[in-house]
Amino acid sequence: DGLWFKYDRRIPGRPRHILMRRILPHESVLALLQDNCIDLVRNGWSRLLNPGQIAILEEDPRFDVRHVPGSSVVYLGFSLKGPTASMDVRRAVRDAIDRQQLVVKVENGLAVPCKSWAAPSVRIWPRAKKEARSQSSGPTAPLTLIVDKARLADLRLAHVLQLQLADRGIKLQVIGMIGKSLDSAIAEKKWDIRIERTWGIPYDPHLSLIGRFLPESGDKTAVQAPQTAVPQTLIDLVRAAMAEPSEEDRLQFYIQIQDILDAEAWIIPLYVPFGTLVARRGLPLPQVNHDLYHFTFRP
Repeated sequence: DGLWFKYDRRIPGRPRHILMRRILPHESVLALLQDNCIDLVRNGWSRLLNPGQIAILEEDPRFDVRHVPGSSVVYLGFSLKGPTASMDVRRAVRDAIDRQQLVVKVENGLAVPCKSWAAPSVRIWPRAKKEARSQSSGPTAPLTLIVDKARLADLRLAHVLQLQLADRGIKLQVIGMIGKSLDSAIAEKKWDIRIERTWGIPYDPHLSLIGRFLPESGDKTAVQAPQTAVPQTLIDLVRAAMAEPSEEDRLQFYIQIQDILDAEAWIIPLYVPFGTLVARRGLPLPQVNHDLYHFTFRP
């Protein structure tokens, strides 16, 4: 029926098949778990379960819920048109944000604050240094943040950000959209700020960096064309990192890229949600880590 994928296992004494189910856009993963349609969910950057749903499952005696460090960074991107073309405006927005409060109020504590392009679990990426502060009080006109209203955690994040910025005198208009209207608004840049996220391991830091900051290659790939302008200095550094086959030797470019992000606030990293594993109680729990695709099943 196009929903199920069967993986054969050839190890004697262990389950012979694993069935993986595709989730349709209109389906609720919480309902599928509660209705015994699926037995195990691994939550990652796609956010199959939001923090409120995870809390419900943690109280349900039919399920075991485990949390592991995540590797996908939630961050703010700017249109870099109008007021957000100003470095001081971008810095002022960053100065107004309390990352720890976001972790508590948006993610129910199931995240860690982050100031870097890549998560703390991505060890090759350098940690952020002291972020340069704004020399102004921020924009005089309201800023517009568009958000996918189907993503409840993102909608909650937008409204908490709205309150935080208001405390510093920055007006933020939150507009929830969905589907084609959202895609059209993004493409036409009818916004100042939007919520984005890196893909996490195994794509971070390198492939996410290329997908976010390099111009469209023209090749048919899963990477969408960037929706914002990017300074040439940053493009050159990402290209230099891409040309270096050794990840250890890329570190010199990673350091420079992070330094530019710290100084000029081209994006604002916010936090890294935990990876969550939900399994029906009584089933053997696979071992998982910060790599979304890594499962180890043991008898």
